[in-house]
Amino acid sequence: MVSTNIGKNNVSKKLGDFVFKVLDSFFITIEEGAHSVVSAVKQPEKYAGFYSHEGDVIAVKKHGSDFKMRREFIDATLEELGLTEL
Repeated sequence: MVSTNIGKNNVSKKLGDFVFKVLDSFFITIEEGAHSVVSAVKQPEKYAGFYSHEGDVIAVKKHGSDFKMRREFIDATLEELGLTEL
């Protein structure tokens, strides 16, 4: 997961700083999170049609092959973002 400041301002500054400091080691930076996307754009011949993680092409996990689950995720994301299509 990518480290952001989302939710940090919803609590007291002291609590937010503490929680984010404790959890920060479990997250990657925004730059690290963008690595796969940037790699795919720069090298479409390598990444087109494949799933990648941290710049490496990897096998799709079981739930990634589940069309119904992917569709539900896409629909929920569109609804959350207030979009009707990508």
